Amino acid sequence: NSARLETAEEALRIDRRTQESWLGHPRFKIIDNSTDFEGKMRRTFSAIAGVVGIPDVPPIQEKYLVRKIDMSGLPEHQRLDIEQIYLRTKEKGAEIRIRRRGQDGMNFYFLARTRTAGDNHPVEEEELIPEQEYARLMRLKDRNTQVLAKDRICFLWNNKYFEVDVYNGKHKGLVMLLAESPGPNSTGPSDVPPFITIGKKVTGDPRYTDKSLAKRKN
Repeated sequence: NSARLETAEEALRIDRRTQESWLGHPRFKIIDNSTDFEGKMRRTFSAIAGVVGIPDVPPIQEKYLVRKIDMSGLPEHQRLDIEQIYLRTKEKGAEIRIRRRGQDGMNFYFLARTRTAGDNHPVEEEELIPEQEYARLMRLKDRNTQVLAKDRICFLWNNKYFEVDVYNGKHKGLVMLLAESPGPNSTGPSDVPPFITIGKKVTGDPRYTDKSLAKRKN
């Protein structure tokens, strides 16, 4: 292709460096070339739809319990420490939470609202907020919940993006793998890294939602 300035090898190195520079971003998605162009378009639409809340889009992320993980086998990765707090709300079916994401010595603060649309499809809105507002909103914490704390490890394997959540506090020992969904009838993610042994799939299991894990009694 005469429009390209780099060789295929140079393009691959640049692509890899670009991917690694975005590791840990909350909206990071990879649309690889494992399908034809139409398939890439569908996956791109699904990724965008999942962010903006378009209904009737199949889940693009699955959850699996992790039985064992060899941390020494991790490739280039980013480690985040996450603190999530659920706030009181009077609106039925609504959920409000604040979250602190720590990465490379810096903290970012978010306010997220989840509500149910008319077709029972959850719609999420999220915004970046200053630290002072985060501290103020902490006073509105739902007393039926506890602060949910976890470490998140983000990495690439065979051009697939994975996240491993290692929970702290009362859920210490609970580890979950978050992976791109390979299809509605799958029982496990494709290309599971060899240094991770997964257990059962818990996507959609209400016991393993962050809201359920944050409850004082569960």
